[in-house]
Amino acid sequence: MTIAKLKRILKENNIPEDATLMSDSGWECCASDMDGIYYRAEDNTVVFTQDYDNSYYNNNPDWVKLNI
Repeated sequence: MTIAKLKRILKENNIPEDATLMSDSGWECCASDMDGIYYRAEDNTVVFTQDYDNSYYNNNPDWVKLNI
């Protein structure tokens, strides 16, 4: 999904801009917070994580931690 598509879906369904984004990967018992956001320019990808303590993204120079 692209950011443009997500924005369109939210707008078409009248979702307020202050709605909380959650993640449910199927590994947790239920939906969890998405408190970390990382970006990789190489393939123009945004990844949401549960927090900013994710060692994979923090230790990989290809990923940039985005401030939230």
